[in-house]
Parts: sequence; C-alpha cells; structure tokens
Amino acid sequence: MATARIVALALCACVLTGCDAQEDEGEQRPQGTYSVDPTSRSTTASAPVSSGQATMQSGPAVAGPLPFELEILPGAQVARSTQVVGPNGSRIALISLVTDDEPADVARFYRAAAGEIGLSVEIDMEGENGSTLTAQGAGGRRLTVHAGPGRFDADGLPAGETGPEADDATPDPASVRDATGVQLFLVAGNRGGAGS
Repeated sequence: MATARIVALALCACVLTGCDAQEDEGEQRPQGTYSVDPTSRSTTASAPVSSGQATMQSGPAVAGPLPFELEILPGAQVARSTQVVGPNGSRIALISLVTDDEPADVARFYRAAAGEIGLSVEIDMEGENGSTLTAQGAGGRRLTVHAGPGRFDADGLPAGETGPEADDATPDPASVRDATGVQLFLVAGNRGGAGS
C-alpha cells in the first residue's frame, strides 16, 4: 500500500512538472534518491524530471507550509502528510486527517474555508458514504476534500493498514475507533508553467 502511494505521488509530480517519457532508450537517466528516517517515520525523495528536480516529503505530520494558506480542521488528528515540489514551483500536498466531526460538517468547514481564500467551489457532493468537494482559484490553486466514515487506529491510520507509518503489530481492538477520515489534496501552480 505504501509503495502504491509513492508511485501515485511520483506520477502527480510528473503531471505538475511536465516530465516526459525518455525518448532514447539507450540514454542513461539520472536516478532519484529515497530515504526514511526511522525516528520520525518521515520519507524524503528526489527525482529528476525533464525540467529539473522534483522533491517529496512525507510522514505522520504536516511537513512544511502548505501550497497555499488553508486551515487544518480544528481538533482533527493529522495521520499523514505528503508534499511534492516541482522544479517550476508547482506544489501539491495530500493530507490525511481523522476527526470525530461528521463528513457533512467537514465539507461545510472546507466549503467556507475555500471561499475565504478566494477559491470557487465547482463540485459539491454529499451522500451516505461521505462528502466530496472541489474548488479552484487563481494561480492554478486547486483543492479537493473527501470526508467519509471509517475505522481508525490510535495513529489515525485506517484499521489494519500497513506501511512506513504503521506499526508492524495488529492494532489493539480497544484502540480502534469509528471516526471520519478526511483527505485533503491541494495543488498550486500549473503543469509546465510558473508556480503560483
């Protein structure tokens, strides 16, 4: 599961930075770097793309400033955060939160927050399995929020999930709780263009 997230993030970095496929199969391409800090459980990676270098930082806390000013839901637990910065200044962040708030309340909070920072809500859906909204603004700023019910361990990870942020042991059933999982996806900057 962690490998799939890293591959997905690498693809996001390519989309934002305008990387392209290698045309000459015989040409050697520089390799990226990848390291995990066992103490903080954070991951740092760097990869060459056609226009320079893309970097990624990921871990159980919000790593550095977000691509644009956006408040984290008050009282929510940050389970993990990943940020990618492209060589052209484009930035993305994916933040996983856990809260006791209902999905509709989470959507209401981020709907208002989007308006306060000049983003226009384009998609706003609610259903029995959660709430999703997307918003867009100047400078290539985009926000997607999904909130849905789930079961989470004490670290805020979905119960039973494994990966660099998870302990190897099966979570104590007493520490697993029903809550709302929230995924925030923030983008700033345009593909192949200047950052915001």
